Amino acid sequence: MQSRRRVLAILATGAVSAAFVASAQQKTHRIGLLWIGREGMVSYLAILRESLRTLGYIEGRNLVLDERFLVDGYERLPEAAAKLADSKPELIITYGGTAVLAARKATATIPILMASGGDPVKMGLATSLSRPGGNVTGVTFISPELSGKRLELLRELVPDLRRVAVILYSQSQSERQSLKNFESAAKILGVEMQPVDVSSADKIAPAIASVAMMKVGAIMVISSSLFTTNRKLFADEVAKIKLPAIYGNTDFVDVGGLIAYAPKFSDGLRRLAIYADKILKGARPGELPIEQPTGFELAVNVKAANAQGIAIPRSLLLRADRVIE
Repeated sequence: MQSRRRVLAILATGAVSAAFVASAQQKTHRIGLLWIGREGMVSYLAILRESLRTLGYIEGRNLVLDERFLVDGYERLPEAAAKLADSKPELIITYGGTAVLAARKATATIPILMASGGDPVKMGLATSLSRPGGNVTGVTFISPELSGKRLELLRELVPDLRRVAVILYSQSQSERQSLKNFESAAKILGVEMQPVDVSSADKIAPAIASVAMMKVGAIMVISSSLFTTNRKLFADEVAKIKLPAIYGNTDFVDVGGLIAYAPKFSDGLRRLAIYADKILKGARPGELPIEQPTGFELAVNVKAANAQGIAIPRSLLLRADRVIE
């Protein structure tokens, strides 16, 4: 009996030792994050963390998500990207066209995952969507058809719409391409586009106030990481001038924005986690196709419409995927 107990004790000790060794040998992966904003992106970081956790990557155990390179403005992205590349993470995850371009300029070897509204082929980041060929892959939310759809929704809100203010960061290659898409769609609908440049958070309020002085019937807000991280400020300022506005990210509607038609960004983040898992296990980013969204969401904030004195057509409400009342 004692002999049997001794054997069991030895086996148990060996099992514990093996588990300890395995734990000690488990690799800790480091992923660097590069985009504009920290506080306004907390919910996105939570989605990314949870998605990675479901795949077995847990912070404090086998994962480090390096947030040191999240910045508060476009002008800081190049320096942050260079420092991030010098720190040699296994993988870089970016949000926004300007951020992925900065990361790609900083390194041609470290894998980069992007979530961007830009066309990666036109931006010089990939040979094609199906086979990128370089060190960049991920998700692109670019879709020229979205421009026409958003203008149609604005026309439904404002039947006699003739002129629209388009708010963007004009130095962003991807946002300039979005503006061109809107201009092409506007010609077909007989609508004039009036670009309004916003380059930093402190210029959001003055820019929107200036729109109130323009002879425009509505506002189009191009998808932008700067605007998204400051979406509450954006929606509050637009509400002050009481002009119908449509956004390129449905999260604006949750904080008081009027209407949005866009892919679900949260789905894109979950796809990035899956790609991160593949790359950390040895896949080459250049061989992973850049994905495009397959589903879109129309979100309407009736409460905001009532506060601003804007009537939402019943036909639009019936088509909405999500209505905030």
